[in-house]
Amino acid sequence: MRDLLRCFLRLVSSARPRLALVMVLSVAAAVSQSAGIGLLLPALQLIERPGGPEQPGMIWKALSAVFALGHVPMTLPALLLGVLVMIVLGQALLYSQQSVTAGLTRDFVVGLRGHVFRALLRADMPFHHAARTGALVGNITTDAARTSAVFESLMQLTGRAILLTFYSGMLLLVSWQTSLGALALLAATTGLVAYRTRRSRGLGRAIVDAGNQLHSLVFERLGAVRVIKLRNAVEPDVERMMAVSREAASLRCRLDREGATIRLMMEPALAAGGILVTYVGFTYLGLSLSELAVFMYLLIRMVPEAYTLIRL
Repeated sequence: MRDLLRCFLRLVSSARPRLALVMVLSVAAAVSQSAGIGLLLPALQLIERPGGPEQPGMIWKALSAVFALGHVPMTLPALLLGVLVMIVLGQALLYSQQSVTAGLTRDFVVGLRGHVFRALLRADMPFHHAARTGALVGNITTDAARTSAVFESLMQLTGRAILLTFYSGMLLLVSWQTSLGALALLAATTGLVAYRTRRSRGLGRAIVDAGNQLHSLVFERLGAVRVIKLRNAVEPDVERMMAVSREAASLRCRLDREGATIRLMMEPALAAGGILVTYVGFTYLGLSLSELAVFMYLLIRMVPEAYTLIRL
């Protein structure tokens, strides 16, 4: 395992230019998507009040300065077109970031499997006589893929953390008082979900181990069909395979129930929080309907990102 980790770090070091590109694309995608939401607020304010808000906020003032710098009138069609352009640009950048990450992950899987296979071929014969063939195959396939998944998770973690940071900044610009309450609620909910997720990760590891055991058992028994028939041991081996398969299926069922429990906890809590934020923001903080709409839209965009983040 230590040798595999050294190989992983060597592959990471050789991929530094593409890693830097992934970071740049992640930041650019977050900026574009946040800018699209930022343009949405003044567009809704113009629909609500054609002359603009009586007391322009920071987003309105900043966009007015940008439009004036480009000598473009800040009209409703221009704002709506800007929203569309920034959303399309953000998705294009996100697609590029995910494509580069997928290529990196592919190269890591191939490199790690080649490293493991080379090490196995160079191992001495006593090692091969003592080792189980199914376990060796698992080292090439499952273990290398699992190690590469660590890198992919880190890339996703970084990208989603950057996006959540920009979304949080947009929330604070709309209303910092409401944002603090909403972010506290989101943090409490995600903390509760994270606790349940940690429990499910243990089940995930157990599922992988059970799958490896099943793979090894089937691989070895199919390679010894002649011996099994001579010993008249078909039914005992079938029973053993079914027992291992039943254990793996039971663990998968438990994992699915954990996921359903997490959703059962998360959805009502977020719905109640959204209702509370809307009521407090409109009744006590004087937020307009356009500000509340953008605020809730930001929260809706943040929830799945936060949910995915804590499950990585």
